[in-house]
Amino acid sequence: MKGHLDLRAVTNLEDVTLSNVGGDLLFMSVTSLEGVTFGDVRGNLDLRSVTSLEGVTFGNVEGHLALRSLTSLKDITLPDVGGTLYLSSLTSLKDVIFGEVEEVLCLDSLPNEEKKLLQNEYPNLTIE
Repeated sequence: MKGHLDLRAVTNLEDVTLSNVGGDLLFMSVTSLEGVTFGDVRGNLDLRSVTSLEGVTFGNVEGHLALRSLTSLKDITLPDVGGTLYLSSLTSLKDVIFGEVEEVLCLDSLPNEEKKLLQNEYPNLTIE
């Protein structure tokens, strides 16, 4: 699909596959994405209100990936991100595999000890 897909008003999404978005993909009101599969996104992927990523699969994101409302991550592989990966509210993570992040990994709320462990595991990531 060429261009942006703006689904700001959608609040729930289940068992859907969204693939090959040519621009930004905006889900500003969605809190649950159970069983959703994202293909590659050429722009930004804005999931700022999502509180759980259970059963979610990601393709690569060429722009920014905003997951600002997540407080914990467990048992997930995150995609390569061409911009910044925003995990501003994250306070815990377990068994998370990060893809490459071109710009910055924003972990404002993660305890410093966990940031240091993450930095040791992923020395090429710029973590703030």
